[in-house]
Amino acid sequence: MFTLTWARDRAADFVRHNGPPPEPEPEPEQQEPAGPLTLGEFLKRFYVPDFEDQHPDPAKHLHNLKAFAEVEDLAVDDVTPLTIDDWLKKRLRAVEKSTARRNLAALKAALAWGHRKALVSADTLRGYRSDRLKGYDRKRRTPMKRGGCARLCRGSRRTSRHWSSAL
Repeated sequence: MFTLTWARDRAADFVRHNGPPPEPEPEPEQQEPAGPLTLGEFLKRFYVPDFEDQHPDPAKHLHNLKAFAEVEDLAVDDVTPLTIDDWLKKRLRAVEKSTARRNLAALKAALAWGHRKALVSADTLRGYRSDRLKGYDRKRRTPMKRGGCARLCRGSRRTSRHWSSAL
């Protein structure tokens, strides 16, 4: 067993031979970026890393967020239904409504997550629905191949439901 006096003497000998212990270096502080947090910064620094950790196959969901490259320079709190309406007007020229809905759902999920984690002051898109996304996409009809109608009618006779009335 060591006595307190012996431990003090050993510590004094150590300091005498080795000098005083170095001062602990302060940990470098993470510098907050000047200005408000932008949407692109929020997604890259906070949402995407967390989402990748939590989901085994995050690629499809995160790909939907790439559609917001036009508005990623906006402050997160400036992403309002009006800015999203402008974005939708441009986006619907290039893609179908269903794609725009998936893009918008991904952004709404990211902002809701940020609000729960207190990174975003308000979930500005909560409950947002655009009139531009109502209804269905353009109908895509492919002509039936030769013999397809006859095959469909033959199959309808074997079932209780008559599909021939739909033709």
